[in-house]
Amino acid sequence: MPRDSNNQSDGDQVEQIVSLGFWQKILYLFIVPLLFTLLLTLILGSSLGIFNFTPQLQRTQTWFHNLPLIGAWIPAPAELGEDIESPWEQIRKEIEEQWNGIEQEKAILAQRAEDLDSRERSLAEASSLFNQIQAQRNSREQLINGLVQTIETMKPESAAEVFNALVDEDVEAAVEIMINLDEGKAAKIYNLMDPTRVSAILRRIRR
Repeated sequence: MPRDSNNQSDGDQVEQIVSLGFWQKILYLFIVPLLFTLLLTLILGSSLGIFNFTPQLQRTQTWFHNLPLIGAWIPAPAELGEDIESPWEQIRKEIEEQWNGIEQEKAILAQRAEDLDSRERSLAEASSLFNQIQAQRNSREQLINGLVQTIETMKPESAAEVFNALVDEDVEAAVEIMINLDEGKAAKIYNLMDPTRVSAILRRIRR
């Protein structure tokens, strides 16, 4: 029996709808669901911050506030919380702040990378300069060793003449050669050299 009564009530509703006029059918079948859906969408959108009706509400509140009788009961729009932001606006600001932070981090990392590249270039230049100096030093050492061997084979008189001229040209080279000579050979050469030039060599050796 209950099922039959439900079927009967459903049938009565269908008959009522069928018996309605054309515009009434449009109203019940299309306009009412459409208005309900629109209203539900506006409510959800407003609660989520998708739609912002603050200007319209403020204008409406201003209009009611200016009415003679009920205006005293309606606060002015300025008294409303104008600084209250929607959730979407807050999320947008948070994302913007995070993005700005990321951009700042990228700038810092780029500056650090540039500093590292500059240091690497400086180290490479310093290494190249060191290698050049080392090569020059090795070449000078080879030159000095060759001159020492040559002076060792010369007579003291000839070697003294060479040292007199070498002191005027490169006293440091004369000092290095004299240091590496045999002491007996060096003493004989000193005795035959110009005393002023001997003094110049000895001052540098004693430093």
